[in-house]
Amino acid sequence: MSTEATRKIAQEWIGYVQDNHYEKLDAFAAPDANWWVAGLKENIPVAGDMPYTQRRKATQDLASGGEKSTTNLVGLTVEDNVAVLEVFRTLDGPGNKHYETYAIVKLMVVNGKIQEVREYIDFFSLYKYLGIPGF
Repeated sequence: MSTEATRKIAQEWIGYVQDNHYEKLDAFAAPDANWWVAGLKENIPVAGDMPYTQRRKATQDLASGGEKSTTNLVGLTVEDNVAVLEVFRTLDGPGNKHYETYAIVKLMVVNGKIQEVREYIDFFSLYKYLGIPGF
């Protein structure tokens, strides 16, 4: 993959995230794509590996549970078949609930399709938003 082809895929992918069109993200993924989230599985049940479409659906469900969701692209670095996106996400509602965090999302593109996503997020902010005790 050329750097420019990978950049185009990453920009289209984040555009759909920003527009809350998560269902369109599946078209970017290879059939056996994986979406990994950083964290210790014994402490963070959603950490680790998950099939891309399953993780995409879980992310979509979380975003649709709020009243307003935003994702802003802070930075994009691309080299060959790897794109690294820094994003700032917010989720408001229901009620007075508010979530905001910076995240790093790494896309690995093979033959024009995303083969792997590696995501690094702040689980303290997410768990606080979800109302999980201890956060």
